[in-house]
Amino acid sequence: MSLYADVVVPRHFARSFTYLVPEALRPSLHVGDAVLVPFGPVTVRGLVVELRSSATGVPHPEKLRMVMALSREGTHSRVDRRLLELARWIADYYLAPLGQCLRLILPPAIGRGGAERYSLTTAGRQAIESGETLSEAERVLLQALAGRLRGASFPWLKKHSPLVSRGVLTTIMERGYVQAESASQGPQASKDAAAPASPLVPDGAAACEADRWADLESSLRSSSFSPLLLETEQDHRMAAVLWAIETVMATNRRAIILAPEVRRVMAIGEPLWRRWGHAVELWHAERPASDRARAWRRIRSGEVRIVVGTRGAVMAPIDRVGLVCVDEEDHPAYKDEQEPRYHARDVAWRRAELEQATLLLMSSHASLEARSRIQRAGGRHHSSGPVLIPSAREPVEVIPLAHPPHAVVLSPGLERAIRETLDTGGRVALYLNRRGYAPALLCTACRMVPRCPRCQVALTYSQEARSVRCRACGFHSPAPDHCPGCRGTQFDLIGCGTERLEADVRQRFPTARVRRWDRDTSKRTTSRGGDRPSQPDESWHIAIGTKLMVREIPPRSCALVGVVYAEAGLHVPDFRASERAYQELSDVASLANLAMGGRVLMQTCLPTHPVIRALATGDRSAWEREEIALREALDYPPVASLIALEVTGQHEKEVREMAERWAGLLQAGLEPRPGFGPAGRIGTLLGPVQGAAARSRGRTRWRLLVKGRDPSGLRAVVRRTREAVTESATSRRIKLTVDVDPLDLT
Repeated sequence: MSLYADVVVPRHFARSFTYLVPEALRPSLHVGDAVLVPFGPVTVRGLVVELRSSATGVPHPEKLRMVMALSREGTHSRVDRRLLELARWIADYYLAPLGQCLRLILPPAIGRGGAERYSLTTAGRQAIESGETLSEAERVLLQALAGRLRGASFPWLKKHSPLVSRGVLTTIMERGYVQAESASQGPQASKDAAAPASPLVPDGAAACEADRWADLESSLRSSSFSPLLLETEQDHRMAAVLWAIETVMATNRRAIILAPEVRRVMAIGEPLWRRWGHAVELWHAERPASDRARAWRRIRSGEVRIVVGTRGAVMAPIDRVGLVCVDEEDHPAYKDEQEPRYHARDVAWRRAELEQATLLLMSSHASLEARSRIQRAGGRHHSSGPVLIPSAREPVEVIPLAHPPHAVVLSPGLERAIRETLDTGGRVALYLNRRGYAPALLCTACRMVPRCPRCQVALTYSQEARSVRCRACGFHSPAPDHCPGCRGTQFDLIGCGTERLEADVRQRFPTARVRRWDRDTSKRTTSRGGDRPSQPDESWHIAIGTKLMVREIPPRSCALVGVVYAEAGLHVPDFRASERAYQELSDVASLANLAMGGRVLMQTCLPTHPVIRALATGDRSAWEREEIALREALDYPPVASLIALEVTGQHEKEVREMAERWAGLLQAGLEPRPGFGPAGRIGTLLGPVQGAAARSRGRTRWRLLVKGRDPSGLRAVVRRTREAVTESATSRRIKLTVDVDPLDLT
C-alpha cells in the first residue's frame, strides 16, 4: 500500500504539497519530521503535516514526486505536534501563509557563504572508521574534512567535490558528524562546563513570599492553564521570575522566559545561568545560525529546562512546559514587523493554553490590552503599587509652558533645578525623544519645508553632520544651501532635537560634563559586543537623550529628571498615543531616586491632560477610565479588534485602483446581517487613504483599516476579499499586506 505525505515548505504558500513516501522511509517517517523534497528545479526542506494512505483529491497522483530523505535523523529533531498546532494557529489568526509560519518552528537553517567553517566531530571519525553506511556524497564530505584539522568553509568543500551540496552538509550535521563554528569567533566554550548550582536567594525575594503569591504558586503546581499579570518594578519582576522557575522546576516541568531585547535576555539569563548552569539556553537572533541550530537540538533533546530569549523563543521546541513568562509585555518589540506579523505576547498566551501551563505577563506599566484580557479570562492581576514612589511632594512636578518649544526651551524653573542639583553633586537626566538639531527646516521667504524625495517626510537637520536625514526611510544628503522652491538662502530651524538641546546645555552649564544618548551618538561609539549589556559611562553630570538614554541609565540613579516637552508623544496620529506617552514618561521618571529626595520635572503646554495628571499624582485610574471610555465609543482595542491592510506598488494609479477595489469588496462583506454585533454589522471600514509617508523607498502606499467586535468575522471577510482581489489583480508588481492587531498605525 502506498503512503503519501502532505508537506508544507517554508515559502509564501498557504497550502501543503503531496509527495509519495518511498518504502525505505515509511517505518521512520512521522508527522512533524523535516524532510528534503524536490520543489520545482531545486531541493528544499519541508515539514510533514499529514500522512495518509490515499491520494484522494490529488490531481494526477501518478505524477507525484517522492520525498528524498529525512532532513534530520532521530526524534530529537522532530517538531512537536503542539508546535505544529501553534504554527497552524498563527497562520489562521494572523492570516499568514502556513509555509511562512513553519519558519518559526523549524530548526534554524545553517548560514550561507564563508562565514562559517565546518569540522569533523568524533562521531564523524568513528563513522568513517567503522564503515557506516553512507551515501557517496556524505562519505566524500567526511573524508574531505578528515584531513582538515581546522575545518573548511562550504565554498572549499563545494570546490573539492561537486557531489557536496548544502542539503548533504545539513543532513550530515544533523546526524552529529560535522559541527559548524563562526569563522570570526572560532569554537565557543561548551556550556556544559557551567558553574555548579548555587542556592537561590534572589534580591527582593521578600516580594515573592508564598502568602503574597498564593495564586501564582497554586497555578505553577497545577497542570492547567492559568494567566496572571504582575505589574511592578524591574527588581521585583526579576525576583518573581527566579522564584517562579524554582517552583515550576520542583514539579519537573520547564520554563520559557521572553524578553523584548537581547540586552534584557542577557540580564535575565545571567542569574539563571549561575543557578542552573547548562540547563539554561539563551535564544536570540544575534547568535550565529550554527549556534542556534545546536541550541535547537539541545532544547529538543531535553537537555534544556529553561529557555530565555526574544520573541522567537516562544516557539522553542521545549516540552513539559509549566511556565511561560513575558517580561515587559507592553514592549513593541514583541510584534514582528515581517510576515507573519505575530505578537509574541498573544502567541505566548496560546502556547500556555496548549501546554496547560501558567502564563505570567509582567510589566512596570501593563498595557490596556493585557489588563483587559486578563480580566476577561478570569486571571489574577497583582500590583505592588505605582512605580513612582510617593514622597512629601507629588511624584512629578509639572511646569506649564505658554506655547510649544519651537527652539530650545529650558524654563527658569527647570534651569534653576539643574543648577541646584549640580551644586549638591547630583546627576541630571534631560529627556527629549527627538534626534538631530531641528526636526525641520523652514524657508523664511516662501515658508517651504524641505522634504524627503522618496517619502515626502520633513527632513531632520543635523548641525554636527551638516546634513538632513529622513526619519522614515533613512535618505540623507548634505544640508541644502538654498530653498528648492524659491532659491532663497535663509532657513529657520523649527523645533528642538537632542543635538540642539546638548549645545544649549553646554552653553548654560560650561563646567558640567554632558553626555548625549541617541541613535546618532550610538553609531559613533565602539560596539562592546552582543554577549552582555553595555555599561553606561559613569563620568557625566548631565545626560541628554531619547529612549536610548532611558535604557542605558539604571533606575533611581539621578537626583533630577527633566522632561523638556512632555506632550510630544501625545500628538502622534495613533489611538494608542496617550497610553504610550504614559508608559514612556513613567520609564523616564523611574530614573529619579524619589525615595532619596530626587525630583521629576515635566515641562508641558497641557498640564491638565489626563496623562500628565496621572503622572503628577501617581494615580492612573482616572486616565484609564477616560481612555477605555474613548476606545469603547470608537471601537478600538481592547474593546474591539483591528486589522490594518496596505497596498503598495511603484505606480500610484495601479495602487489606488487596487486599494479602492479591495475597499469595495470589504464594504460589501461588512454589510449588516442578522446575528452580527450592533445593527448587525461585522465591522467598520476606514479608508482607503494614502499612508503618512505617501511614498516609502520609491513605493506608493495606500492603507485601509477594518475594526469590529467580532474578530473571527473580521478575519473571514479579510481573507475572502484578499483572495478575490488577488485573483483579479492585473499586475504582480502590487503587494497586499495584512497586519492583524497592528501596533503602528502611522
